[in-house]
Amino acid sequence: MLDYQEEAKNAFMACNRADHLLTKTYPQINDPKLLLSVADALKDATINGIVAFLTFKEMNQMAKDLNVQVTLFKEHCVREFKLKEDIFPVLDALQNIDGARQVSPVEFRRKQKYVICSEDYNMNVLDERLMKKHLIIVRDFLKRLEVTINVR
Repeated sequence: MLDYQEEAKNAFMACNRADHLLTKTYPQINDPKLLLSVADALKDATINGIVAFLTFKEMNQMAKDLNVQVTLFKEHCVREFKLKEDIFPVLDALQNIDGARQVSPVEFRRKQKYVICSEDYNMNVLDERLMKKHLIIVRDFLKRLEVTINVR
C-alpha cells in the first residue's frame, strides 16, 4: 500500500469513528463529554486527509509541521483538485477546541453541551449540532479525496 493510500485509509477510519460516536453512541449514552472524542476524531481525519493529498502530490517531505502542511495544501492542492475551502474553518475550530482544552482551568457539562472555559472565561461550546456540521464538511472533503486518489 502506498503512503498516500495509508494516510487516506487512516482519514476514513477516523471519520467513521467520529460518525459512529456521534450517530450511534452519543444518542444512547447522552454524555456531552463524548463530543470531545468526536472533535478529536474529526481533527485526525482532516489532518490525515491533508497529508494524503500532499503525499499524493509528493510534497509531504517538505514539511513536518502542521501549519506548513496546511499552507502547502492551500497553495498547491485546493485549486488543482477543485476543493472547497470550508475545511479550513473547521480545522481551525477543531484545533482551537484541542488547544483550549489543554490550557483550560474549567470544563463542564451544561444541558446537552460541553463547555470549555479559558483563563478569562471565553467559552468554547460543543454540542451535537455543531459536531454534525463539522462531520458533514469533513465527510465531503474525504469524498473528494477518495475521488481524486481512488482509494478505499
